Amino acid sequence: GKAGSVNILCRFSYDINGLLEVDVEVPETGKRMQLVISDDDGIDEAELNRRRKALEKLKVHPRDSDVTRAALARAGRCYEDAIGPTRQWIGQLIGEYEAVLQGQDPRACDDAVKKLHEALDGLEGPSLL
Repeated sequence: GKAGSVNILCRFSYDINGLLEVDVEVPETGKRMQLVISDDDGIDEAELNRRRKALEKLKVHPRDSDVTRAALARAGRCYEDAIGPTRQWIGQLIGEYEAVLQGQDPRACDDAVKKLHEALDGLEGPSLL
């Protein structure tokens, strides 16, 4: 397509030993590509696979974490129990939190989940989390 007409998702994963994985996906087509770069030219295949497997553990989208699932479940229960403006407000909170999750910034996600819990604590009392 024309420059700028195709969106791509790109994720960089790296370890302290100089291994960089670049994952690229074109959402419209579902096509995925991966590039592995290592600063160690003499790395053997077994060591490379071991390090790549360790990197896989780091590739968890914030929306898939237990903290996020618990927060969204709590917010969902509050939403279901509420009516009127309170329900709309909770829906807005959920939407704002999900928007932050899409950015995948760990600090922003941590701040957003705290903000969500604080808002829900004001509604139903402190959570045990």
